[in-house]
Parts: sequence; C-alpha cells; structure tokens
Amino acid sequence: MNSQESSSHISSEDDYLWIDVQEADALHDMMLRADGGLPGTRDQAALESALSRPTYKYLYSEEPPSLATLAAAYGFGIATSHPYNDANKRTAFTVMNTFLLINGARIKACQEDVVRVMRLLAMGKIDEEGLTIWLEEHLVAHPS
Repeated sequence: MNSQESSSHISSEDDYLWIDVQEADALHDMMLRADGGLPGTRDQAALESALSRPTYKYLYSEEPPSLATLAAAYGFGIATSHPYNDANKRTAFTVMNTFLLINGARIKACQEDVVRVMRLLAMGKIDEEGLTIWLEEHLVAHPS
C-alpha cells in the first residue's frame, strides 16, 4: 500500500499505512467467502466515514495518537456504523487487525476474547476508548 495510491492514505514523516475503501471491501468479501453472509454495502458514506476516522485522529489530535487508538478508530467506526449488509463485526475486526499488521503490531488474544469485545462494541457496551484500552492490553510487536 502506497501513500500515493488513494486519497484515504496520507503521507508524512510518521507515515502509517492506511486501509482504504477498496481494501476494506476486499477484506469484507474475504470474510463472506470464509464464513458466509449477505454481500454488499448498505451505506457507502458510513463506510467512507468509518475509514477516515483514524486519519482524522492522526491529523488533528493535539498529541500523536497511539497505534492502538488509530486501530480502535477503524474498529469502532465500522462496527457501530454498520456500513455493510452483513459481517460488520467481522470486517471491523479484520480491518483493525490488518491495519495493525501492516504497521508492525498484532493482537494477541483468543478467539473468544475477540468475539466478546467485538460484540460488546457493536452493542454499545464499550466505546472507542474502551476498545483502545483492550487493544493496548493485547498488542504485541509483529515483525514486518
């Protein structure tokens, strides 16, 4: 992923690799192929808004946000705005995890923990800050 490929990628000295709409759609399709579900995007604007949350946080925060904060912005945005017809929690986690992987980290948690936290997020029982805290507790370095 090149920062010049898409308008949802930004370039700076502290550049992160970002997830754009095409990549999120590909990850969503992968989730549907693996586990089934109803294809299609329910709300394109909600998807674009969810995917822009981390870059806005990065650009406009007074203090540089942590990698966990940026990843949580992806997860929260997708899980709570339900941009797809189906598989929003799975896609939210996969986009969040992919963002972490391409930026040198990974989530170390059992599947039951992941399912629990994503359900709580989608139900509004934890917020974006709560997801950030959970990620910070479960992040480990991932060699590039």
